[in-house]
Amino acid sequence: MEFLTIDFETASRYEYSPCSVSIYSFNNRIEKQLLSTLINPGDVYFDPKLVKLHGITQENVQNAPKIKDVLNDICNMISDKFIFAHNAGFDISKIIQGCNIYNIKIPNFKYADSLMIAKRTWNGLINYKLDTICEYLNISLNHHNADSDALACGKIVLNAVDFYKTASINNLLDIIKYKYGYYENNEFYPAHSQRIYKNTKTKKTKSDYDRVKEVQIVPNIDNLLNGKIIVFTGALSIPRQKAMQLAASSGAIPAPSVTKETNYLVVGNDDYGNFKLGNKSNKMIKAEKLIAEGQELEMIDEDTFFELINNI
Repeated sequence: MEFLTIDFETASRYEYSPCSVSIYSFNNRIEKQLLSTLINPGDVYFDPKLVKLHGITQENVQNAPKIKDVLNDICNMISDKFIFAHNAGFDISKIIQGCNIYNIKIPNFKYADSLMIAKRTWNGLINYKLDTICEYLNISLNHHNADSDALACGKIVLNAVDFYKTASINNLLDIIKYKYGYYENNEFYPAHSQRIYKNTKTKKTKSDYDRVKEVQIVPNIDNLLNGKIIVFTGALSIPRQKAMQLAASSGAIPAPSVTKETNYLVVGNDDYGNFKLGNKSNKMIKAEKLIAEGQELEMIDEDTFFELINNI
């Protein structure tokens, strides 16, 4: 069994700005670092909130390799390989976006998300962020360090392989009903989860309209989300109902659909990465239209949502 793992750190949420990357290979459980480097993203804004997370400043990357050079190295390493990343949509989008920007030929590769593997393997965790899973599996982690994150991602995959007593990536993904994504002949095919059918009596799934009715809003004037109308879309790392209650506990007002009153659309991390590549839900399309019309509405990923409710 052989695969690669990759992790990017970025300077900004809103522009293409990789400032660090690491790639590991795992071959018959032997791990090897293939790449670990800071990246000079050029003249971009270094968001203080992100700097606080990963500790990389503009001064740190002044003499680091340029993005184009690093991308060429990455493409040579991932060609015809199977890649894992945690919140893979984010990391894979950095490869594809960068190659399109710098006119670099994108190699064929396959990929899957260790977050979704964890979510379908270890039920009942409070969320499936990298640090939460690593704590649960007793994996050493220096979170938001690209090298540590990439290494931890591979160890999560190996833990799942052991959990299901299999030695094949394809078999692992079949067991958890998860279809890998791939890039082939200039076409991108996103990874996606498949529905798991349980042998129980059919139970009506609650709609967002039903979930909103059950949420109790707790005003919190100290939180940026207080009084803001918030909508969720895509696969989250926690149940939708719990995300709504977390928002409500910060003073936000959860809503079932995007309207002219919506302030935030929270997109599941994997779906957010796919959105950046052009794959959009109806809620995303409507939000884009309202933003273009001048509405003060933001589309944010799940990690940003967690940071907002925690005032990070």
